[in-house]
Amino acid sequence: MKTFLIKDNDLVFDNQGDLMMVEGDQEQIQGVERLLTANVNEFFLEITHGFDYSLLKTKQPDSNLIRLGLIDAITQDTKVDNISNLIINLDNATRKLTVNFKILLVSGNTVESEVSL
Repeated sequence: MKTFLIKDNDLVFDNQGDLMMVEGDQEQIQGVERLLTANVNEFFLEITHGFDYSLLKTKQPDSNLIRLGLIDAITQDTKVDNISNLIINLDNATRKLTVNFKILLVSGNTVESEVSL
């Protein structure tokens, strides 16, 4: 399947002004990144879509609850079979979360990436 390429939360155009597309494993990575960067209740057609950002907006964020929230968000993608590796790094001072993930897809391919929230 093909979809629009998104970088820094914006569509990407080539030098000719045409929308760039992404497919295959890169499309899968982008799909998971979109899930993690969407807040639950943000998309009115599917209010459970995304990651629950309220887990980060507490005085003392709980890394175990954050991990569970990330797993819940990633596994919303029906093409994800298993999460092989999930590393979270939370900067409590800025409440910035960096997530490194490695997932096994239903297709048998393994993909990995890093997302900052």
